[in-house]
Amino acid sequence: MIIFECFGISDVGCARATNEDSFLIYHLDRRSSKNNILVVIADGVGGHVAGRLASEKCVSKIKDEISKKITTQKPLLLKNAIQSAHEHLRNLIRDNPRLEGMGTTCTAVWIEKDEAYVGHVGDTRAYLVRNGNPVQITEDHTLVQRFVKKGIITEEEAESHPDRNLLTQALGVCNFLQIDIFHVPLQEKDVLLLCSDGLHDLVDNSEMASIVSMYSAEDATKRLVDLAKKRGGYDNITAIVIKSEISPRTSECDLSATREH
Repeated sequence: MIIFECFGISDVGCARATNEDSFLIYHLDRRSSKNNILVVIADGVGGHVAGRLASEKCVSKIKDEISKKITTQKPLLLKNAIQSAHEHLRNLIRDNPRLEGMGTTCTAVWIEKDEAYVGHVGDTRAYLVRNGNPVQITEDHTLVQRFVKKGIITEEEAESHPDRNLLTQALGVCNFLQIDIFHVPLQEKDVLLLCSDGLHDLVDNSEMASIVSMYSAEDATKRLVDLAKKRGGYDNITAIVIKSEISPRTSECDLSATREH
Protein backbone atom coordinates (compact mmCIF):
# COMPACT_ATOMS: atom_id res chain seq x y z
CA MET A 1 0.00 0.00 0.00
CA ILE A 2 1.20 3.51 -0.75
CA ILE A 3 1.63 5.65 2.36
CA PHE A 4 2.32 9.35 2.52
CA GLU A 5 4.68 11.66 4.36
CA CYS A 6 3.24 15.20 4.40
CA PHE A 7 4.65 18.50 5.60
CA GLY A 8 3.63 22.11 5.09
CA ILE A 9 4.95 25.56 5.93
CA SER A 10 3.42 29.00 5.49
CA ASP A 11 5.83 31.91 5.95
CA VAL A 12 5.08 35.64 5.83
CA GLY A 13 8.18 36.19 3.68
CA CYS A 14 10.55 39.14 3.81
CA ALA A 15 8.43 42.05 2.60
CA ARG A 16 4.83 41.64 3.79
CA ALA A 17 3.47 42.68 7.19
CA THR A 18 0.88 39.89 7.36
CA ASN A 19 0.47 36.40 5.97
CA GLU A 20 -2.59 36.09 3.72
CA ASP A 21 -1.88 32.45 2.80
CA SER A 22 -3.60 29.54 4.55
CA PHE A 23 -3.21 25.79 4.23
CA LEU A 24 -4.50 22.51 5.59
CA ILE A 25 -3.23 18.94 5.89
CA TYR A 26 -6.01 16.75 7.24
CA HIS A 27 -6.59 13.00 7.61
CA LEU A 28 -10.27 12.53 6.76
CA ASP A 29 -10.72 9.19 8.55
CA ARG A 30 -8.16 8.29 11.20
CA ARG A 31 -10.03 5.07 12.04
CA SER A 32 -9.64 3.70 8.52
CA SER A 33 -6.74 1.58 7.35
CA LYS A 34 -6.81 3.57 4.11
CA ASN A 35 -4.94 6.78 3.48
CA ASN A 36 -7.60 9.41 3.03
CA ILE A 37 -5.97 12.82 3.07
CA LEU A 38 -7.17 16.31 2.22
CA VAL A 39 -4.59 18.99 1.47
CA VAL A 40 -5.62 22.58 0.69
CA ILE A 41 -3.66 25.76 -0.04
CA ALA A 42 -5.18 29.22 -0.48
CA ASP A 43 -3.66 32.64 -1.20
CA GLY A 44 -5.93 35.48 -0.12
CA VAL A 45 -6.40 38.76 -1.99
CA GLY A 46 -8.03 41.99 -0.90
CA GLY A 47 -5.41 43.27 1.49
CA HIS A 48 -4.28 42.35 4.99
CA VAL A 49 -7.28 41.32 7.13
CA ALA A 50 -9.59 40.63 4.17
CA GLY A 51 -7.09 38.47 2.32
CA ARG A 52 -6.26 36.44 5.40
CA LEU A 53 -9.95 36.03 6.21
CA ALA A 54 -10.72 34.84 2.68
CA SER A 55 -8.01 32.18 2.63
CA GLU A 56 -8.86 30.92 6.13
CA LYS A 57 -12.58 30.72 5.40
CA CYS A 58 -11.89 28.92 2.11
CA VAL A 59 -9.71 26.24 3.70
CA SER A 60 -12.11 25.73 6.61
CA LYS A 61 -15.21 25.50 4.42
CA ILE A 62 -13.68 22.94 2.06
CA LYS A 63 -12.62 20.78 5.00
CA ASP A 64 -16.11 20.96 6.53
CA GLU A 65 -17.90 20.16 3.27
CA ILE A 66 -15.75 17.13 2.45
CA SER A 67 -15.63 15.83 6.03
CA LYS A 68 -19.40 15.57 6.32
CA LYS A 69 -20.07 14.15 2.85
CA ILE A 70 -17.33 11.62 2.12
CA THR A 71 -18.39 9.65 -0.95
CA THR A 72 -17.00 7.72 -3.88
CA GLN A 73 -17.87 10.68 -6.13
CA LYS A 74 -14.70 12.52 -5.20
CA PRO A 75 -14.39 14.82 -8.26
CA LEU A 76 -17.94 16.08 -7.84
CA LEU A 77 -17.66 16.51 -4.08
CA LEU A 78 -14.35 18.35 -4.41
CA LYS A 79 -15.82 20.70 -7.00
CA ASN A 80 -18.93 21.28 -4.90
CA ALA A 81 -16.83 21.97 -1.80
CA ILE A 82 -14.84 24.66 -3.61
CA GLN A 83 -18.06 26.14 -4.99
CA SER A 84 -19.50 26.20 -1.45
CA ALA A 85 -16.41 28.05 -0.22
CA HIS A 86 -16.88 30.57 -3.04
CA GLU A 87 -20.53 31.12 -2.14
CA HIS A 88 -19.63 31.44 1.54
CA LEU A 89 -17.20 34.25 0.73
CA ARG A 90 -19.76 35.95 -1.50
CA ASN A 91 -22.26 35.89 1.37
CA LEU A 92 -19.71 37.39 3.77
CA ILE A 93 -19.03 40.20 1.31
CA ARG A 94 -22.73 40.81 0.78
CA ASP A 95 -23.26 41.12 4.54
CA ASN A 96 -20.20 43.33 5.04
CA PRO A 97 -19.53 45.72 2.13
CA ARG A 98 -16.15 46.66 3.62
CA LEU A 99 -14.95 43.23 2.47
CA GLU A 100 -15.66 44.07 -1.18
CA GLY A 101 -12.74 42.86 -3.29
CA MET A 102 -11.90 40.05 -0.87
CA GLY A 103 -11.09 36.74 -2.51
CA THR A 104 -8.68 33.85 -2.62
CA THR A 105 -7.04 31.32 -4.87
CA CYS A 106 -7.40 27.66 -3.96
CA THR A 107 -5.74 24.38 -4.83
CA ALA A 108 -7.12 21.31 -3.04
CA VAL A 109 -5.87 17.73 -3.31
CA TRP A 110 -7.83 14.73 -2.04
CA ILE A 111 -5.72 11.57 -1.85
CA GLU A 112 -6.96 8.07 -1.16
CA LYS A 113 -4.68 5.06 -1.62
CA ASP A 114 -3.09 5.48 -5.06
CA GLU A 115 -5.30 8.22 -6.49
CA ALA A 116 -5.32 11.99 -6.16
CA TYR A 117 -8.02 14.41 -7.22
CA VAL A 118 -7.07 18.05 -7.61
CA GLY A 119 -9.47 21.00 -7.54
CA HIS A 120 -8.09 24.36 -8.60
CA VAL A 121 -8.88 28.07 -8.93
CA GLY A 122 -6.32 30.86 -9.38
CA ASP A 123 -2.52 30.71 -9.41
CA THR A 124 -1.64 28.52 -6.48
CA ARG A 125 -0.21 25.37 -8.03
CA ALA A 126 0.00 21.60 -7.72
CA TYR A 127 2.95 19.71 -9.20
CA LEU A 128 3.62 16.01 -9.67
CA VAL A 129 7.28 15.03 -9.50
CA ARG A 130 7.89 11.53 -10.87
CA ASN A 131 11.40 10.12 -11.31
CA GLY A 132 12.75 13.61 -10.72
CA ASN A 133 10.70 15.16 -13.51
CA PRO A 134 8.25 17.98 -12.60
CA VAL A 135 4.83 18.27 -14.22
CA GLN A 136 2.55 21.17 -13.37
CA ILE A 137 -0.88 19.62 -12.84
CA THR A 138 -2.80 22.87 -12.56
CA GLU A 139 -3.04 25.73 -15.02
CA ASP A 140 -2.82 29.28 -13.71
CA HIS A 141 -5.97 31.37 -14.01
CA THR A 142 -4.05 34.54 -14.86
CA LEU A 143 -4.04 37.11 -17.62
CA VAL A 144 -0.55 36.15 -18.79
CA GLN A 145 -1.46 32.45 -18.98
CA ARG A 146 -4.35 33.47 -21.23
CA PHE A 147 -1.84 35.38 -23.38
CA VAL A 148 0.40 32.30 -23.54
CA LYS A 149 -2.48 30.06 -24.66
CA LYS A 150 -3.35 32.55 -27.40
CA GLY A 151 0.27 32.71 -28.56
CA ILE A 152 0.62 36.40 -27.72
CA ILE A 153 3.62 35.82 -25.45
CA THR A 154 5.90 32.87 -24.68
CA GLU A 155 6.19 30.94 -21.41
CA GLU A 156 9.55 32.64 -20.85
CA GLU A 157 8.07 36.10 -21.39
CA ALA A 158 5.21 35.25 -19.02
CA GLU A 159 7.65 34.59 -16.17
CA SER A 160 8.77 38.23 -16.09
CA HIS A 161 5.59 39.91 -17.35
CA PRO A 162 4.50 42.82 -15.08
CA ASP A 163 0.92 41.45 -14.97
CA ARG A 164 1.90 37.83 -14.28
CA ASN A 165 -0.01 37.79 -10.96
CA LEU A 166 -3.22 39.35 -12.30
CA LEU A 167 -5.91 36.73 -11.68
CA THR A 168 -8.79 35.92 -14.01
CA GLN A 169 -10.44 33.59 -11.46
CA ALA A 170 -10.66 33.72 -7.66
CA LEU A 171 -13.12 32.55 -5.03
CA GLY A 172 -15.32 35.33 -3.71
CA VAL A 173 -14.62 37.63 -6.64
CA CYS A 174 -16.09 36.10 -9.80
CA ASN A 175 -19.80 35.86 -10.59
CA PHE A 176 -19.15 32.57 -12.39
CA LEU A 177 -16.34 30.49 -10.93
CA GLN A 178 -14.27 28.21 -13.14
CA ILE A 179 -13.18 25.20 -11.09
CA ASP A 180 -10.69 22.85 -12.74
CA ILE A 181 -10.67 19.20 -11.62
CA PHE A 182 -7.83 16.78 -12.36
CA HIS A 183 -7.36 13.05 -11.66
CA VAL A 184 -3.80 11.88 -10.95
CA PRO A 185 -3.03 8.15 -10.52
CA LEU A 186 -0.11 7.86 -8.08
CA GLN A 187 2.90 5.56 -8.07
CA GLU A 188 5.47 4.65 -5.46
CA LYS A 189 8.03 7.46 -4.96
CA ASP A 190 5.80 10.10 -6.55
CA VAL A 191 5.93 13.52 -4.93
CA LEU A 192 3.14 16.09 -4.90
CA LEU A 193 3.98 19.73 -4.25
CA LEU A 194 1.43 22.46 -3.59
CA CYS A 195 2.64 26.05 -3.42
CA SER A 196 1.63 29.69 -3.59
CA ASP A 197 3.08 32.17 -6.06
CA GLY A 198 5.45 33.37 -3.35
CA LEU A 199 7.37 30.16 -4.04
CA HIS A 200 6.87 29.43 -7.73
CA ASP A 201 7.66 33.02 -8.74
CA LEU A 202 11.14 32.69 -7.24
CA VAL A 203 12.04 29.00 -7.54
CA ASP A 204 11.82 27.30 -10.92
CA ASN A 205 10.29 23.90 -11.59
CA SER A 206 13.57 22.05 -11.99
CA GLU A 207 14.88 23.39 -8.68
CA MET A 208 11.69 22.41 -6.89
CA ALA A 209 11.81 18.92 -8.39
CA SER A 210 15.42 18.42 -7.36
CA ILE A 211 14.79 19.48 -3.77
CA VAL A 212 11.62 17.42 -3.20
CA SER A 213 13.26 14.35 -4.76
CA MET A 214 16.39 14.61 -2.63
CA TYR A 215 15.02 15.34 0.84
CA SER A 216 12.29 14.26 3.24
CA ALA A 217 8.97 16.10 3.06
CA GLU A 218 9.88 18.24 6.06
CA ASP A 219 13.41 19.07 4.93
CA ALA A 220 12.30 19.72 1.35
CA THR A 221 9.56 22.10 2.45
CA LYS A 222 11.92 24.05 4.69
CA ARG A 223 14.57 24.27 1.98
CA LEU A 224 12.06 25.51 -0.61
CA VAL A 225 10.77 28.26 1.67
CA ASP A 226 14.30 29.26 2.71
CA LEU A 227 15.37 29.46 -0.94
CA ALA A 228 12.46 31.75 -1.83
CA LYS A 229 13.33 33.99 1.13
CA LYS A 230 16.98 34.15 0.11
CA ARG A 231 15.81 35.40 -3.29
CA GLY A 232 13.83 38.23 -1.80
CA GLY A 233 10.70 36.65 -0.32
CA TYR A 234 8.59 39.42 -1.84
CA ASP A 235 5.30 37.65 -1.09
CA ASN A 236 3.95 35.20 1.46
CA ILE A 237 5.42 31.75 0.84
CA THR A 238 3.50 28.51 1.35
CA ALA A 239 4.60 25.02 0.37
CA ILE A 240 3.25 21.54 1.07
CA VAL A 241 5.23 18.44 0.11
CA ILE A 242 3.59 15.00 -0.04
CA LYS A 243 5.93 12.05 -0.60
CA SER A 244 4.67 8.54 -1.35
CA GLU A 245 6.24 5.17 -0.66
CA ILE A 246 5.27 1.54 -0.20
CA SER A 247 5.10 0.21 3.36
CA PRO A 248 4.12 -3.37 4.25
CA ARG A 249 3.85 -2.51 7.95
CA THR A 250 1.67 0.55 8.31
CA SER A 251 -0.88 2.63 6.51
CA GLU A 252 -0.70 5.69 8.72
CA CYS A 253 0.08 9.07 7.22
CA ASP A 254 2.66 11.25 8.93
CA LEU A 255 1.05 14.68 8.97
CA SER A 256 2.96 17.78 9.97
CA ALA A 257 2.44 21.48 9.49
CA THR A 258 3.87 24.77 10.64
CA ARG A 259 2.82 28.35 10.14
CA GLU A 260 4.77 31.56 10.65
CA HIS A 261 2.69 34.73 10.83
